[in-house]
Amino acid sequence: IYMSGAFVPLIFLGFFVLEYGIRALERRLGGLFPEGEQSPLLRIHFRNVLLCAIVAFVCVLPVLYLYASAPDLAFHRAQQALFTNPRINQGDPWGTLWRSWWGNLAAFGLSSTWLTGQSPGNLLMPVPLTWLFLVGLAVSIWRIRRPVYLFTLLSWFVMLIPSILSPDSIPHAARALGSAIGAYTLVAVGMLTVAALIHRLLCLAVNRCTRRPEVCWGSIGRIGVTGVVLGGIWWGTAPILYAGYQYYFNEWPRTNDAQAAFHLYAVQLAAEMSKETNPRAVFLLPRDTAAGDVNPNYTVIFLHNGPAGYAWVIDDERTIEQTLNEALAGRDIAHVVRWKASKHTGADPKEVIRYYLEKRGHYVGTRRFKFFDFETYQLEQDSTSTDETLWPSDLVFGNVLQVIGYAYGDASGIGPVRETTAPAGDLMWARLRVRLLREVTDDLKLSVMVRDRTGHIVGQIDKLLFNNIFHQGTSHWPPGTETDMYFLVPILPATAPGRYQVALAAYRASDQVRLTATNSKKQTDAANLGALTVQRNTAAPDLDTLRLTHRLHREVLPGLVLLGFSGPHEGLKPGAHATWALVWQARASLDQDYQARLWLLDPEGTEQPISAAAPLAGTDFPTSQWAEEEVVRGWFDGKIPRDAASGEHRLVVRICDRDGRLAAEAELGDVTITGWERRFDVPAMQRFVGANFADRIELLGYDLQLPDATHAAPEVVLYWHALSPMEVSYTTFVHVLDQEGRVVAQVDHVPGEGAFPTTGWLPGEVITDRFVISAAPDQLASAYQLEIGVYDLDTMERLPVLDRAGAVQDTRVLLPVNPSSPQTDEP
Repeated sequence: IYMSGAFVPLIFLGFFVLEYGIRALERRLGGLFPEGEQSPLLRIHFRNVLLCAIVAFVCVLPVLYLYASAPDLAFHRAQQALFTNPRINQGDPWGTLWRSWWGNLAAFGLSSTWLTGQSPGNLLMPVPLTWLFLVGLAVSIWRIRRPVYLFTLLSWFVMLIPSILSPDSIPHAARALGSAIGAYTLVAVGMLTVAALIHRLLCLAVNRCTRRPEVCWGSIGRIGVTGVVLGGIWWGTAPILYAGYQYYFNEWPRTNDAQAAFHLYAVQLAAEMSKETNPRAVFLLPRDTAAGDVNPNYTVIFLHNGPAGYAWVIDDERTIEQTLNEALAGRDIAHVVRWKASKHTGADPKEVIRYYLEKRGHYVGTRRFKFFDFETYQLEQDSTSTDETLWPSDLVFGNVLQVIGYAYGDASGIGPVRETTAPAGDLMWARLRVRLLREVTDDLKLSVMVRDRTGHIVGQIDKLLFNNIFHQGTSHWPPGTETDMYFLVPILPATAPGRYQVALAAYRASDQVRLTATNSKKQTDAANLGALTVQRNTAAPDLDTLRLTHRLHREVLPGLVLLGFSGPHEGLKPGAHATWALVWQARASLDQDYQARLWLLDPEGTEQPISAAAPLAGTDFPTSQWAEEEVVRGWFDGKIPRDAASGEHRLVVRICDRDGRLAAEAELGDVTITGWERRFDVPAMQRFVGANFADRIELLGYDLQLPDATHAAPEVVLYWHALSPMEVSYTTFVHVLDQEGRVVAQVDHVPGEGAFPTTGWLPGEVITDRFVISAAPDQLASAYQLEIGVYDLDTMERLPVLDRAGAVQDTRVLLPVNPSSPQTDEP
């Protein structure tokens, strides 16, 4: 049914009203028009109007039937498509209508972009035909008092109104289809006008040259010239028209857009849905609120004839839980349709449907088809077990995002969902409600983590914050916007049973910088929400799910097998901290609690321990508690010695019994250490400073190279002197300040762009740290001072600058941009 056909009667109504108005105006203006030209309106147009009215009535009859038989459905469909729908206008209805008005007119060439030498980007016709349309439009407006031109103009404009009023795409080609008759009639008027003009100019030229006007003013000459002109126009547009023909009939039908336009995907979907023989199964068909149209697909409704049920699930979070509860009542199986060829391919971007299904059951698998997929879930929980009561929170991130409430629990489908437990290798659910406190220019992301007491992450999911309905990021939210976020956090297989912490972090999507978390207790970059008890794996994990970078399958003790490990093996710096996760399997019961330690052996055979001795899978799960065939992961934090030489070293794990005696040893492989050339003498420099940062680092001095013929950007070279060993990898920075103290350019990095981390500095060592300041010339023109400092990236805390007596002076050193002489600057 072509719903836009309801506008056809407006063409006739508008024609008679305007024709009557034009005739009345002519009578009022009297002498401007020849007398006797007017005839009774209906007598002139009766036959043509009657014929058109009969045809129009036949065309509009299906629409009238729809409105008569299902008025609520018809009017609801119209309301969904109109610019007044908030899902389409996104809070700006009149602005949307204005853009739709000019966008639809631009599709027919009525655009100011021609003045820039470019054609509008959304033309519905080739450029040559568009120009002919514009000519025909101008001629028809000039001749509007003639009924044929008036009717042509109205048939184009009135049938364009549906596309203007329903701007979910601009122009909406399907809804503007009715205007094609009038539009191409105007193209024909333009063609004939151009032909007549060329004919007239040709006759004038011939008359001027031969003074024989009968040569070209005869009917044969007029027809001949017109034929040549029209043939030339069509010949010029033939390649474009042929390319359009080829695309429309040979290429486009094979695309997903074509399948969506003609609902061919829906035909296959209905056929596949009908093959489900389980009457306790249900198909969930998501509808995307951001797409504007959330009505059911009537092709699927008409063609589906299987015993399984189906439900249309609008991804509006205010109603989606109730919709799912009703759809899943009495069901054992749920198939979620994931669209590939529909305007609803973006449905449920927050994964709310999956969130609820995992809480009530578990994922089984996916069947894939050309235009859609079926995600299948086995349901195990009833609707009363999905309690969503949130615990209140006073947590705020970066003074811009407040966590109002949260809840988390078991999404394995085995135990009660409100229990703060989850089996290893399964899922934990979490729900957060957040409020934007003030306007932000960045889209923000949330990260939900499960980590042990030493910070090792055994589960993590990061998600972009979306609001409801429009699915926009925080950069589009007004202050005060509240939304819920839904997480399903996978717990790593082989995670040792015990108590873990659920933590939350927020960060900017553009640069991944975390926002400081503040609550009534403290400030940090990630806040703990509460404890989670991880239980044993419900089934032996598959080896491919263990994320091993090295597989060993080595029996190190009777009944104890080292399956493999994950961790770095190259690019390690002296003093670097690194973590290795070793995965063990108990082939038999172990009678005592073992401990392990990592060792590093250099090419000369010198060995050094790089980790502390620790239980194989943490203090909460000693080896004596391991069940037979149990697979468990243990974390070992190591530190490369500061004085480690560059080259390949062997990594070894040594296992000791309860008395500390060596029980077994296993080689894990080679690791490559990449160091740097050490320097302990003080090099020459332009300017000496001598600033003491917390008795750990001394800024000896610096070189400053301003832009010139060989340096496009200013360069600053800092000379650091290590005063004591450091356990923190500090970040050094150079900020360019103007006279008001504002930062106009900056570079923050690990010394040497990461090549010289402070954890590897030896006492007395001198490090050369080069900064290239990239900034616009107008920014650098206001440069007045350099701000130098050192901070811990994890806490953002700067090292204090001490005077000779050890008193804190500042957290930075200020240096002039244009030093006059190589003298010492005091901090």
